[in-house]
Amino acid sequence: MHQDLVVWAPPSARFEFRRELPEPEATLASWYVSYATMDCLDSLVWQLAEKSSDLAGNPFVPLVRCYGLGFYPFAVARDEVVLAHIEDAAAPRA
Repeated sequence: MHQDLVVWAPPSARFEFRRELPEPEATLASWYVSYATMDCLDSLVWQLAEKSSDLAGNPFVPLVRCYGLGFYPFAVARDEVVLAHIEDAAAPRA
């Protein structure tokens, strides 16, 4: 009996945070990237299921855009979202 088998190894970010950052920043960066990666993969899977290049119906696209700008969106309620901005505390402020 022949069975079809599909194995998909999704793209994922691999960073050595502990080599580059001190604690607790390394743990926070790892946490942030893990959530951003999950949402990016969900966005890709959604779009593949849509079988279309139109991003208008993909609910993950706004999340991915927030991550790209350095924000972490946190849903408080269905109609309330808090955006946390990730920035380098040592960077000079304008």
